[in-house]
Amino acid sequence: MIIINREKCIGCQVCVEECSLFCIHMENGKALFKGEKRCITCGHCMARCPENAIETDRYDNSEAVEWSKSLELATTEGLFNRMRFRRSIRSYNKKLPDKAVIRHILDGARFAGTGGNRQALRYIVITDRTGQVIQRAAITLGQLAKNGSFYASAFKRICHEMEKGRDELFYNAPVILLIIGNKKKGFHVRKDGGLATAYIQLLCETEGLASCVNGFFCDAFEADEELRSELGIQEGECLVNAMGIGYTDVAYLRSAPRKQLDVIWL
Repeated sequence: MIIINREKCIGCQVCVEECSLFCIHMENGKALFKGEKRCITCGHCMARCPENAIETDRYDNSEAVEWSKSLELATTEGLFNRMRFRRSIRSYNKKLPDKAVIRHILDGARFAGTGGNRQALRYIVITDRTGQVIQRAAITLGQLAKNGSFYASAFKRICHEMEKGRDELFYNAPVILLIIGNKKKGFHVRKDGGLATAYIQLLCETEGLASCVNGFFCDAFEADEELRSELGIQEGECLVNAMGIGYTDVAYLRSAPRKQLDVIWL
């Protein structure tokens, strides 16, 4: 819930104008919160209040960062280059990223937008059981290949390569990251997870880490109830995305081209 310090409030009405759900009203020249049933705690009112008179009992208010011109931010060109040079990496060395680095990346992903600000995502980081999980998924894909799936040939190949000791899902990445969405708590967790995935991939780049999203693992995960149970997936949850993360010895000398922008202005 939103808490407004009426002693600090100067009655500027910025919070009233900012709230898209009309949760804040003016009373006797001061802002008053009246949106207990509507407020999604987006924090816009907190972020815009010139007197810092608004807090919430839902989050840690000390996380709020004060804006300053000296605050380090990515430049337009710098961020564009990060996106342009990001690659889906399929070759990893054995070096295991520090747990603090992975945690820092996931901490940044918390700030990706979510539908209704539900924030119904959580993460599973696999480092000790990667081989076991990958082998199980490959076997499941081999079974799915028998059902005549559109990707049957790919599923079959992944299973056969695993039998030879080759990981064609995460390419021996030392970290497997699972993005889990709670469909009971969030409106559109799959879309939310897509946004979080983009944040994670870009933050990996800033830490010198490579990554690669694998949708085939998601297919195996959805088909294998025992695997979901082993990893602690709860009722109402789904796997939104899965990716391998680690360090690579591969050096790219230039970015790769893409299709031209397809856009219509109406």
